[in-house]
Amino acid sequence: MKPAPPGGAEQVLVRNSQYEIATVRIGAFLVVRIRGRYVDELLTELRSLFREKTSFAVDISALSGISMPLAREILFTAQILKNTDHRLVLLSPTDRLRSLL
Repeated sequence: MKPAPPGGAEQVLVRNSQYEIATVRIGAFLVVRIRGRYVDELLTELRSLFREKTSFAVDISALSGISMPLAREILFTAQILKNTDHRLVLLSPTDRLRSLL
């Protein structure tokens, strides 16, 4: 899975019947937009993406069925990045995600 090149248009990394993951580079952040319905397989795709050495802005406002494993993955990634020059931020987090974090 390759994120969008700097300054490029949104690039769809994964699209299937349950969810879509797209990225776009905005400044120092790689904006990750996740749409559709949460399923556990989505975590595999995110883990692969989160291996990139960059800052992430994650938008899951168009994702339904958010669960604890997703919240945990976001929290763990943010903690790992905290020890680097990079960060993970949430864009418009849903009430459900806030309650899990």
